[in-house]
Amino acid sequence: MTSATSKSLFRHAALAGAALSALLPAAAFAQATATVTPPTGSDDSPGVVIRDDLDLDVTAPGGALDDAVDITGVGQMIIDAGGGSVGLCTGTLINPRTVIFAAHCVNTQAASSYGSATGGQAIGFGFQADNLNATIDWLFGGADGSPVHATSVANAFYNVEHVWYDERSLELGPDLNFIQADVAIATLDTPATDIPTWTLLFTPLSGETHAVINGYGGRGNGTNGDNLGIDFRRRIAENMISVLGSLDDRGDALFRIILGGSYAPFNDAALYQMDFDSPGYIGPFDFDIFDGNALPNEGTTAGGDSGGPLIVDQAFDRPVVAGVLSGGSRYFGAGQPFSTYGTSNFYQPLFLYWDKIVANNPYVYASNVGGNRNWGDPRTWVQAMDPNYAIEVDGELVNALPGFEALGTASGGTRFGTVCFDVDCYDIAVRSDPQDAGAPNSVYIVGGPGTRNFVPDNRVANPAAGVAARYYDVTLGARGTTTVTGSYTIDRLGIAGGAGLALGAGGSLTVLGDFTQINGATNFTGGTLTANEAFIAMGTLSGAGTLRAPFVTVLGGTVMPGGLRTIGTLNIQGNLVLSSASSTLFDLGATTADRIAISALDGSGGAVSLGGTVSVLPAALGGAPRFGQDYTVITASGGVSGSFDRVVGGSAVLTPVVTYGVNDVKVRLNAASLARVAARPSATAVAFGGALDRLRYTNYAELSGLFGVIDYLDPVGIAASLDGLAPRILDEAAQLDREQGRVTMNIVADRLSMLGTSSANQGRMTIVGSPEVVMALPGQTQLTGSSAAQLSFAQTMAPSGRAFGKLPANMSGFLAGGYSSRPGAADADNAGWHMAMGVEMEAAADTTLGTAFGFSSGRTALAGSQADADTSQAMAYGAHQLGGGAYFGGLASFSHTRIGVQRRSVGVDLGALSGETTASSYAVRAELGVNLQPAAGVTLTPRASVGYEGSSLKGYHEQGSQLGLIVDDLSDQRLVGRVGAKLSGKTGSAFGWSFAPEARVDFVGTLAGGSDSYNVRFAAAPDLAFALPYASTDRSWTEVKGGFRLAKDAMSFGAGVESSVGREDYRDDRAVVDFTLRF
Repeated sequence: MTSATSKSLFRHAALAGAALSALLPAAAFAQATATVTPPTGSDDSPGVVIRDDLDLDVTAPGGALDDAVDITGVGQMIIDAGGGSVGLCTGTLINPRTVIFAAHCVNTQAASSYGSATGGQAIGFGFQADNLNATIDWLFGGADGSPVHATSVANAFYNVEHVWYDERSLELGPDLNFIQADVAIATLDTPATDIPTWTLLFTPLSGETHAVINGYGGRGNGTNGDNLGIDFRRRIAENMISVLGSLDDRGDALFRIILGGSYAPFNDAALYQMDFDSPGYIGPFDFDIFDGNALPNEGTTAGGDSGGPLIVDQAFDRPVVAGVLSGGSRYFGAGQPFSTYGTSNFYQPLFLYWDKIVANNPYVYASNVGGNRNWGDPRTWVQAMDPNYAIEVDGELVNALPGFEALGTASGGTRFGTVCFDVDCYDIAVRSDPQDAGAPNSVYIVGGPGTRNFVPDNRVANPAAGVAARYYDVTLGARGTTTVTGSYTIDRLGIAGGAGLALGAGGSLTVLGDFTQINGATNFTGGTLTANEAFIAMGTLSGAGTLRAPFVTVLGGTVMPGGLRTIGTLNIQGNLVLSSASSTLFDLGATTADRIAISALDGSGGAVSLGGTVSVLPAALGGAPRFGQDYTVITASGGVSGSFDRVVGGSAVLTPVVTYGVNDVKVRLNAASLARVAARPSATAVAFGGALDRLRYTNYAELSGLFGVIDYLDPVGIAASLDGLAPRILDEAAQLDREQGRVTMNIVADRLSMLGTSSANQGRMTIVGSPEVVMALPGQTQLTGSSAAQLSFAQTMAPSGRAFGKLPANMSGFLAGGYSSRPGAADADNAGWHMAMGVEMEAAADTTLGTAFGFSSGRTALAGSQADADTSQAMAYGAHQLGGGAYFGGLASFSHTRIGVQRRSVGVDLGALSGETTASSYAVRAELGVNLQPAAGVTLTPRASVGYEGSSLKGYHEQGSQLGLIVDDLSDQRLVGRVGAKLSGKTGSAFGWSFAPEARVDFVGTLAGGSDSYNVRFAAAPDLAFALPYASTDRSWTEVKGGFRLAKDAMSFGAGVESSVGREDYRDDRAVVDFTLRF
């Protein structure tokens, strides 16, 4: 038998003509004959015709209208043929720029002839369920004044700038341009960012599969076919993909094998095929060619549905498109209308042409390769897998490309399905020759995933010049920063993972669609980023530059204008929304702060909606933010709404307070009490804290350097720094002054007991200590400070009984000196030397009077501070023998000291401070004791004394920095008691050795008086005086001192020890052993 073949390229319709007419109801009729008439041949022709018992104008599933969801990604192709005539097909959006449809809709002329923007044939796609009004606006211009052939996002209608179709579709001639390779791609001139896209299946189905058919074509019912024309509305139906086989497979099976006739093969390219079953097989031409019952919403396709998707909706976890519609077939000639019961239709399987689809897809999903790179460097990029490419692996969809070469129009490959006439059927699966699936992604396609050496920058098509479109959807997902220094335009931008985008000075990146940051970082250093919408889910948005978008929404990310610890302004043109999970961080300097400046974009917007957490930090440069300073951190020309949910930052002392204006947001830092914030503060810290709390409101500017540091310390640091402001070295200097005076006093006090005996060293000058160390006697000039201190101590503690010179018999005297190096209070180090000389004369038989003069020089160092003291001292003393070894003695002393102080504060250090002053001390002491002789040559002297000690230090003014203090005059008077005993003497042995012990134990206590504080004031704020406690106020302690010396001829051996027990402000714990051999 012969087969006549015909087709309709597209359906022409006058907008006011029959194609736009209202629905005409169709009547069902019953099958009247009892026999089945064999088909006479097949006519093949390239929206939706449904069962007679369904309503074309009722929303599916009750009817056929596909309008439950207005925009689904399936759209209507419109070609402006002129004069109100249009060419109509159906297509499917597979990415925001790309529609896949049928080649026969456009292959009657060269692909380069399409594209109205470059003077070619106007073609566009509308995606509304009812596309009529959008089509009229596109053809004739919109009521809003928009031009003809212009994209209208509001109407979901997009103009096409470039068309590609598979040239193999023309190999069978112009009348059969829909049989094979009937695949085309259209590139939209505007990204359809808000329209759903569809996944393409690039592997074959393995058997009969449920499907959905969808299109804008002719309408009607199973009895009358598509007799009602096209009304520009999208319709839907269901059917079964019954066959994967060629027209030759079908024709040979039906006409030759089953019916016993002949069939002339003409094309063996595989097609997905389905038939239109009537309920109960009532159609007069329905012989159930593909064996199966009618589905509840069974339907078929008609003219105008060409290019529409073959939607596999139940086989996988989501619907996929397996093919595009090419045409339909009838089997009883002109007597059987197309698209009636018993006809069939066929789709081009995408797996046969996947390579061409991939190679000509104008939309590139690009990813960075990692590392810190420049956007304009082609080595930065690799083409990623299109998320809408899919293959089937073990029954599951995988986002990948096939591992086999595309067969295209060649014979072979997977075949399935049965061809029937009445009860006679033939299984064409016997002709199946499946390809080896291969490893996914093992076949590389130039211009497809894996392609390198390109720079994402949109390229607009110019078909007439042979320039194809290229558009980019960029995802920065690999760790590293990509820097934009040139000007680029892309369709979409995403940032994720550890990736970062840097907009450098002069850099400009325009994103025509959405900019979405799932994670990562976007930082501006002077550049500009423009997007249709910006969404920051996580990560950071930072720097100084400009972000332009109608809406910038920050969901859970962090906004840092200027960057972390760097002050700058982030300009946002559009509207900013900060959600409840967002964070906004402002760096504050001494006088300036970060700012988000929001202004209108193209005359609208400029508003900010606040929420989330706002944090303030001190900037790394430019000084710390100040108490009481107002900082404008947000300006919004369109107004401020809402408020931040949480305000954090500041410090332990400073608390940020946010105020909201009509068009701005400000931050001010309020202060808590330093005295209260300090952790476990000392009395000194409390004193300074209280003073600074008051001075903050009266003299902040004069002490701004101090406040600028201490306001940002933690509670422990605040306590330590407040304590460190005290002039501790002054305490040490005063103590040094007192101790230098006591050295000579103690020497004289020891002589009182000696003068109270009849065995005083009349006529002799006794040497006490090691004055030669100080006087640098011959042989001692190379002594180090440590050696000098040891020698001085040894001679004092292990006395040699040395004397020199002769005096009249009624006179005696002493020469004392030495060098000391010892620790003081609070880890201070003290060092100094002294010289003293006294002369006594017997004034009466039992009374001796004396006078002494001394000079001491010392230095004390503490935590980087230092004080020097030079003390001149004059004394008068005397003793009266009471008999029986008892005596009564007394002394009076006056000293004058020059003190120089150089110090640095501990914790807050704004520079060195220095000052000079003088001090005067005076003392009177009376002593009562008794000299006992427990052994020959040894004297034990219990003794007690009471004395009055007074001192005064003249106030002074420190120079150097804001931390300088004015120390007021201070004085101290106290009554001091001493009780103790002294052991001294010398004995000999039969072996020629002499033994000289020296020991003293005294308990010292303050009986009355004594100052525990002194007044200071900041030199920069002299009106407020406040009291500081002395570093230590020891009132009692025990002094222990002892030693001995063994001597024979030229040899001597000595040892000694000294300690103060129960004393904190001054320690002199020492021990020494020495050996002397005289030559």
